[in-house]
Amino acid sequence: MTHSPLGQLPPRSILFVPADRQDMVAKAVTSGADAICLDLEDAVVRERKELARNNLEQSVRLIHNAGLQVLVRINADDADMSRDVDALVDFVNTIDALVIAKASGVEQIERLQQGLGDRGAAAAIIAMIEDINGLDSFAAIRPGELHSIAGITIGCEDLADQFECEPDSPAIEFAFYRLLECARRLAVPLYGFPGSIADFRDLDSFATRLGIGAKMGAVGAFCIHPRQVGVVNERFSPSEDEIENARAVIAAVDDAPTAGAFAVDGRMVDRPVVLRARRVMMRAMRINAVEKSDP
Repeated sequence: MTHSPLGQLPPRSILFVPADRQDMVAKAVTSGADAICLDLEDAVVRERKELARNNLEQSVRLIHNAGLQVLVRINADDADMSRDVDALVDFVNTIDALVIAKASGVEQIERLQQGLGDRGAAAAIIAMIEDINGLDSFAAIRPGELHSIAGITIGCEDLADQFECEPDSPAIEFAFYRLLECARRLAVPLYGFPGSIADFRDLDSFATRLGIGAKMGAVGAFCIHPRQVGVVNERFSPSEDEIENARAVIAAVDDAPTAGAFAVDGRMVDRPVVLRARRVMMRAMRINAVEKSDP
């Protein structure tokens, strides 16, 4: 498989793997995930964080050489974040994005960027919003305030705990909508869905929640178990029906390029519908190109 940078094709499935478990990393590269996220945060207990950092370079190169996108989730605490950056700065150009846990807003992102810059490095950043303050801060961000942001995602478990609600409640859906607004203002992808990723046995429920995320504009999602990967890839890939509908719309536009609105299969089509059709076809073509490169 040819490595596809994050900016060229946002990953559908991002599989979390504890960075202290190299045995799990080796298995993860065969899971079918588009990206592997090495976790230095919640998945690693305090006593094993240095081991996780020491393992990082070997794991990053293994994932990169397998043709997969490489993400690393770093800690939000300033001291731990600095140690994480020290551990990865020499090979950060092999990492597609850093995922900052418990992202709190512009100042925190700027501190991370400054810490990388002081070491002569730079990295794209995915902000994971997991608490109410972070949600409010990111919801208030305007275009031009943040650079190097490669995406936004939601930490539903932590956020639901703060809201004292269930991860699949309407409150979390509303929070996800607020992050969608932020992602569109910053022109970056939104990842995730309003629901829990914790129960990897109930794939039907998982698929339902993924579908809601996809309909709300997300392009992919994180998962915690290889069993979830195939479901994520399916939900965030255009279906055959979607592709056929998009192809019919684009063909109709080509046949009548000056028409402002027209009918396709009994449905009225205008500019927003055409734009959606083009996005579907572009996404499908990019996914197909990457999958065909897999030997």
